Amino acid sequence: MRRTPPLAVAGVLAMVLSFLSLPAPVYGQDAEAGTAPKTAKERQAGKAFDPQRVNDCKVPPELRGDNARPADCGQKAKAAAQEVEADTARKSDN
Repeated sequence: MRRTPPLAVAGVLAMVLSFLSLPAPVYGQDAEAGTAPKTAKERQAGKAFDPQRVNDCKVPPELRGDNARPADCGQKAKAAAQEVEADTARKSDN
């Protein structure tokens, strides 16, 4: 019968011991803060902070940013948003 080389046994034993010495993962809690992790909805910022927002429809005036966006809803807002995008594209080309 063939014997297992002692060096291979020592290597496997070293790996097992190194894995046992690692800290156990903490599931369901933020390891640093010790609190439950936030859900995707909680992590998501409000509607006013969305950089891809096309208009300020349904965004309170105090939360509107510096970017010029139309405030009315509906077809007028869509046309105005396209105009704002075109203006932004022209400014970035210059």
